[in-house]
Amino acid sequence: GSTDGILKTAFYTQNGQTDYSILLEFKNTKDFKNTKKKAEVILQAICYLKVHKSTRQRALPRVVFFANKFSCFVLPVSILLPYVSRHIEGVYSASTAYQKKENEQILKDIEDDLIINNNGKLKSRILLLH
Repeated sequence: GSTDGILKTAFYTQNGQTDYSILLEFKNTKDFKNTKKKAEVILQAICYLKVHKSTRQRALPRVVFFANKFSCFVLPVSILLPYVSRHIEGVYSASTAYQKKENEQILKDIEDDLIINNNGKLKSRILLLH
């Protein structure tokens, strides 16, 4: 199974409140070591961001948190924005958008993206405690 949603939170400092939101994408059985499978999940999140951007007046989430039952990673929305601006077939059917032939190129581009696939300078490490 899988689930997703937006976590809204606020941080309070001496300067007042700052609101943040995080898009959560959980895929229990997807293998994130497989770049093709990872790209499929990232495309789903990009679809959610694209729909959110076109239908809501609130700001986009700042980060996307991806997790399966073995690992997790975080991507800042800022590096996904070039993909959000592209045409995606089946954007309103986010969980199956990767199956559309018209989306083969964007999937390949996500798969080959050095920053997304941690071959660039972006690194995220999260320690999970049980």
